[in-house]
Amino acid sequence: MTATSTFGLEAIVTQELKDLGFKELNVANGAVTSPTEESAICRTNLWPSTADRIRLKVGEFKAIPFDQLFEQTRVLHRSDLIPASAAFPAEGKTVQSTLSIIL
Repeated sequence: MTATSTFGLEAIVTQELKDLGFKELNVANGAVTSPTEESAICRTNLWPSTADRIRLKVGEFKAIPFDQLFEQTRVLHRSDLIPASAAFPAEGKTVQSTLSIIL
């Protein structure tokens, strides 16, 4: 789970998560991450007042060409979280991306 926040509010988000019983917290610029049990997701979405968003990581992988990115994303186990017929917005993030289109 990642609780995103406005830059500079990470310490407050961290304290709110500690107050909710989270112990393993990793603080970065604009985010606080923690391993999370399914039962904590609702609690985390309801009570912290300073977190902008609560996000769940459903997968992580390395992709060099775009085809690999699309294939790896397609096979993520989303059905564990949402029904197959449901639609949901997806957002990706890259750091020092080397993705390129091979013609």
